Amino acid sequence: MPLTNDTVEELNGLVDIFFEKVGRKERMRKQILKLMDECEAYLYPKIRDWMQGARKQIIRDIKNRILKFEKKSKSQIIIDYVDWETIEEEGKSIIKPAYLNIMEKSGNLSRAHARIEASFDVINPLSVGWAEKYSSELVTLIEKETKKGIREIVSYGLKEGKTLTQIAKDIEHLKDVGLNGRQSAALLKYRKALEAQKLPKELYLQKYTKRYDRLLRDRSKLIARTEVSRSVNEGYLDSLEGTRYEEVEISSAGDACTFCLDLAGIKFKRSEARGKLPVHPNCRCHWIVVIPRVKKPKVPKKPEKPAVEIPGFVPARTMAEAGRYAERDLIKSGGHISSANFGNMSLDNANMVNNRLTDLINDYKIKPNFIGSSQSIRRAVKRVYPRVEFKPVSGRTFAETISLPNNEIAIAFNEKYFEKGGEALLKRELENCFASGFHKLKNIEHIVDHEYAHVLDMVKKLSVKSDFVKHYAFLKDRSLVKMAISGYAEADGLTESWAEIFALYRADKLPPLRKTLVEGLLK
Repeated sequence: MPLTNDTVEELNGLVDIFFEKVGRKERMRKQILKLMDECEAYLYPKIRDWMQGARKQIIRDIKNRILKFEKKSKSQIIIDYVDWETIEEEGKSIIKPAYLNIMEKSGNLSRAHARIEASFDVINPLSVGWAEKYSSELVTLIEKETKKGIREIVSYGLKEGKTLTQIAKDIEHLKDVGLNGRQSAALLKYRKALEAQKLPKELYLQKYTKRYDRLLRDRSKLIARTEVSRSVNEGYLDSLEGTRYEEVEISSAGDACTFCLDLAGIKFKRSEARGKLPVHPNCRCHWIVVIPRVKKPKVPKKPEKPAVEIPGFVPARTMAEAGRYAERDLIKSGGHISSANFGNMSLDNANMVNNRLTDLINDYKIKPNFIGSSQSIRRAVKRVYPRVEFKPVSGRTFAETISLPNNEIAIAFNEKYFEKGGEALLKRELENCFASGFHKLKNIEHIVDHEYAHVLDMVKKLSVKSDFVKHYAFLKDRSLVKMAISGYAEADGLTESWAEIFALYRADKLPPLRKTLVEGLLK
């Protein structure tokens, strides 16, 4: 069949599509393997530290119980007297949040591969349930393997004719627990070989400890790599739930074993893919999304909003002008204490507060009764409500929203941070709060959004609405409040959780689930 110009053009198009797909898959593969390396570097020290802590717990229990009370002649006594419950709880508290952190990163990468704009909300029943289940199963499995290792040590000692007390003293001295059964057997074989060489005590201990440390490190790395693979793959699949992407295919690492190389390219329905990877311990096979062969209709871009100032707001040139603007447009009139006084706050900060509150009040139509510096509000409250005790905002608190008599509300700013010259201190404190996870935002506008959220809450009682209470309870029961919202929310309950979520909503930093929740409450 002769090649026509149309045929050649069609073939060239198919070749271009082929190489485009090959290139896209290769990019996906490299990105996931890079993520696995980063997550392994993150998880390995956590696993290592927990296992070293477990080893210390085992040795401590043996020292405190076995060496004092040798009541049985069974080897099981040493295992029975270890506080495995404490070790389990510590392991779960470390591994579950790590699982969710890795799943969130993997889920966002999966959505990037699928060209889904919305970020992945890992705090959902499917992902949280998986993390709870598998963290518990992993801790139980590690505990089971560790018990096998201890049995190997006890059996070896009994064959040598030692009593349980002598075996316990050996464990306390050599600190060689924490390995699995196979590793403990290999270490004991090495120990026997060293004893046969009749080495000096110091050299014997040096060689034995070096071999033990290497085995414990190998075990920690094996667990970390395997569990990173497991959680990366589950997060990748979870993020595709509810989307049009129904198929995934296996992609293997360049240095994969022959069995894994044979699996590369095999496609599965997303619902059938769960639990299939990793194939074996140390496996780095992973899923990549299969893009359906459908042409997406071109969605016209939304025209960008012109960068104009908020209607009604013009930056003030003096503090008096800033106060007059706030009293005229931002304060609820007709109250006992309706006023605005920025005191010693800087003009830039007074303008920032006015600008931000103008935007918020335009959107939600609720005004406070007083805005200003903490000291100014204290004087106003003392004048109008002499029996009300009001302590100025101080310490490391940036601002505070105060409920006053007659349902009046005041927003007070700490002058230490908002006065002229306090900018560097405020910026440093916000950076510290962000770095520690106490707040998820580090811009100064977040403070105004947070305090205005309290105004909305005092008027509409949003933080005690059933939908919000249920969502907060879901997070709190799983110790996920800090991860999902902030450390401040974790420390101070429902009202601060609402204020923090609202600030994240205004910054467009909420995942779809919580964004929908906030929008529903604000209607």
